[in-house]
Amino acid sequence: MNVLCQWPGAFLVAALFCSASGAALAQEVPPVFDAEQCKVAYPERARLNKEEGDITLSVLVTAEGKVADVKIEKRSGFRELDRAAVMTAARCQFVPASKDGRAVESWTTVHYSWKL
Repeated sequence: MNVLCQWPGAFLVAALFCSASGAALAQEVPPVFDAEQCKVAYPERARLNKEEGDITLSVLVTAEGKVADVKIEKRSGFRELDRAAVMTAARCQFVPASKDGRAVESWTTVHYSWKL
C-alpha cells in the first residue's frame, strides 16, 4: 500500500482496474420472495407419520424472478417433506437479484422448517 501511495501511476492503474471489473462500484441485492406466497402445505402422509425436519434449498432465480433450478443442500431426512419443499420452491415468484440496479440471475438459499 505504501508503494501505491508513493507512486501515483500505480494507484491510478489499480483504481482503473477496480472500476473496469466493477468490483469497487458494484452494489448487489440478493433475490427475495414472499414467504406467504411460497408457503408449503404439510404432506398428509408425513403428518400421519409425525415426520419433522429442516431442509435447505439452493434456488436459481432468473432475471425475470422465475425459478430456473432447485437443489437440495441439506435434506430433512424425509422424502415427502423434501419433495414438497422442492415443488413449492420451484413455483415461487421472486423479486430477482440486482447488480448496479439491473436485474440479474442469481442463486439464493431457501429454508423450510417442518414442525407439527
